[in-house]
Amino acid sequence: MRNIVTTIVLSAAVLANAQTEVLQSSYSFSDGDHPTVVVGFDNSDADAVENWYKNQLKDISKDVSSKKELRAQGARVPEVAPDTMTVLCKAEQGKKSTRVMLHLAFRYHGNWISKDGDDQLVKGAERYAYMLAVRYKKQVLEAVLGNEQKSMGKMESDLAGLEKEKARAENGIEKNKSKGQEATGEKAKAEKDLKDNETSVASKHAAMGTNPTEEEAKQFQELVKDGTKLKEKIAKETKNISDAEAKVKELEDEVKKLSSDIEVKRREVEEQKKKVEDAQKAAGGVN
Repeated sequence: MRNIVTTIVLSAAVLANAQTEVLQSSYSFSDGDHPTVVVGFDNSDADAVENWYKNQLKDISKDVSSKKELRAQGARVPEVAPDTMTVLCKAEQGKKSTRVMLHLAFRYHGNWISKDGDDQLVKGAERYAYMLAVRYKKQVLEAVLGNEQKSMGKMESDLAGLEKEKARAENGIEKNKSKGQEATGEKAKAEKDLKDNETSVASKHAAMGTNPTEEEAKQFQELVKDGTKLKEKIAKETKNISDAEAKVKELEDEVKKLSSDIEVKRREVEEQKKKVEDAQKAAGGVN
């Protein structure tokens, strides 16, 4: 069935809304002209249609050959007659045409069923042709529906992924804002501690005079070392603030883009919902 969908350029609405008509006609098969019942399919492909009918005939026949046309030997078609018969099938399509005419010929008890023959056999052949045509269109349209639903699922999954990415980015913004605020607080504390340290260093230096004791010198060096550490901390927190601000800006740009992508994807999802609804109506309205 996938081959039908990928091979045929289908218009689901046309297939579904077009009333299936069975007409009496004839066709020049490889062994001569025979009366046929014929049905038409718009926006279809002869090879795909004929291949589908071949599979249907295989299910009811002893043998099906396909050299010039489909020839089903020993076919059991109870819709037409109780005994086995030979069924010929050929899909006809003109150049540059998208309309396919499917011919079915039935040979029963040595005679070809025709409009001038037994009325019950003729009606049975028409009934069988109608049944197969509706079955074909329904399967095609159900495959179209399946494809549309699959596309819908993919779009919804993509939308969920975008929304998840946006939530992640928004969460990242809040985390980095908190990091920036924490770094700002740590920097402010370090700057205050550095001022206090510088005051202590100056006081200690003045108190020591020119001939400090070993203990005084040690205490002075500890104060200087503390000052160095505070300067390093201030530099570190300054970088943390800058990094957090840059990350927030990056994530805000990402959120902006994701928001735009989400709106586009939501519109695509809504449009796809309409396609799915149309395909459901088409599949349910085959006649």
